Amino acid sequence: SAYSLGRYAYKKVRGTLGETRNRMAFDLTKHLLTHNCGLAQAIVSELYSFEEMTWLCEQDPPDVVKLIARKMMSN
Repeated sequence: SAYSLGRYAYKKVRGTLGETRNRMAFDLTKHLLTHNCGLAQAIVSELYSFEEMTWLCEQDPPDVVKLIARKMMSN
């Protein structure tokens, strides 16, 4: 739609494309890895599978943020 295209162009020009998604992925990673939060585990299990969620818990936090942010992208 025209609105989506305009919003994409606006964010691209301003340099804020993906900024909110990356911040949300960071917060989700923080709760998943440091707080052992059940809600964060449920959200990541929905994005990935339960087995992949347990694997993500063993990875470096910056890598987990990137993987979660990539999975949160809309197509």
